[in-house]
Amino acid sequence: MCGIVGIAGNTFQSHCRMFRDLLLVDTVRGIDSTGVLTVDQAQGINTMIVEKELGGPTNLWDWNRSDIFDYKGVVSNPRKIMLGHNRAATMGSITVDEAHPFEYDHVIGVHNGTLRD
Repeated sequence: MCGIVGIAGNTFQSHCRMFRDLLLVDTVRGIDSTGVLTVDQAQGINTMIVEKELGGPTNLWDWNRSDIFDYKGVVSNPRKIMLGHNRAATMGSITVDEAHPFEYDHVIGVHNGTLRD
């Protein structure tokens, strides 16, 4: 089964390090793919970023190509919401498209287990 971690509220840099650590420890729940959703609010506008990669969380910040994480795996700027998902595939293929968070129109989410129909 998959693992889900998250932090929400008025976050500080210490929370960003905690989020990284939670995402790393959560790999015991799945390592097929990892994804993250962050939400921040600036000038009354919500800014959402979704990143996902195959394998463990370090694949999100390796090679310094992430818009969320710095090269140490710490969220570069504290965000209002940080949601992470480590997938252990039970159905479907192991691809970036099958990784969570899922985006459908204006809805973004994660789940644990298998959804039918």
